[in-house]
Amino acid sequence: MVKESNLHNPLDFFVSISDANAFKNFLVEFIEYGGTPYSFVNPTTVRIPCLEDYGEWIDRDFHISYFIGNKLDEEFTRSKNLIQTYTLENTTENAVKYLKIQFSIIQTIVDKRTSFLIEYPDIFKFLKALADHIVFLLHSLDTTNIQLDYEKFLKAYERSNRTIITQEEQDDLIMLVLGYMKGQNQAREIILSEADFNLLIQYTIHLVKKGEIPEIETQLSPNIHQRLLAFSFWVLHKELYTTTRIKPHFISFLKNIFSNFENVSEESIRGFWGTKTQIKKDDFLPEIIKKHLS
Repeated sequence: MVKESNLHNPLDFFVSISDANAFKNFLVEFIEYGGTPYSFVNPTTVRIPCLEDYGEWIDRDFHISYFIGNKLDEEFTRSKNLIQTYTLENTTENAVKYLKIQFSIIQTIVDKRTSFLIEYPDIFKFLKALADHIVFLLHSLDTTNIQLDYEKFLKAYERSNRTIITQEEQDDLIMLVLGYMKGQNQAREIILSEADFNLLIQYTIHLVKKGEIPEIETQLSPNIHQRLLAFSFWVLHKELYTTTRIKPHFISFLKNIFSNFENVSEESIRGFWGTKTQIKKDDFLPEIIKKHLS
């Protein structure tokens, strides 16, 4: 449940939405307000059908700030004003105590809700801005200098969103992991035709570079088990981002690009994502995949 901030608890709104489930419910309320069907492309992007001037329905992607940006701005301003009001209307001793408590609350959110803030970095920006305002007020009262410690968050954020330094290195890694699909499987059957393999690489480069599913020219049907196919992309994900947090567009990519997953839900794919069960260390697999099977 999303709480409303007040003079004595000026951060209640931001504390309550820093819970992932509460934030999702809060977001869905705004999206569903107009009654339009929608789907999540990833945690911060919503896809909605829009009627164009020429009468055709086109799917458009919107960042979540389109729906909740104004509300977040309002709540930020409200929290900031509440903090300032209490500071001005109370003794220096009480104001300093109050400000340090609010600062401590923000620090706790940053320390304890790191995964959530990585998923929704805009919330971190609001919290940091409020912490900066508190520090400014404390300075005006000639009190001890303190600063928000968010080094742990930044390191985790950088790890989570790390990409290969150059496009060339990205492309090389994609080929290193998926290159085996232009060859034969253990039964000496061609995994993908040359044309389909080239499409696979084209699709995957778009996935990694743009962080979205490409426009599908042709669905692909690699001649390998669906578990091995999913595991191959798990290896690519692992090598690119060094994190266990799944980037949702990778799951959607598998479901939409490969006919191998025609009767498999995205939830099921997510369930066996990274699972080594049913995968053998066959000779045709590259070393970069085999090392993750050890």
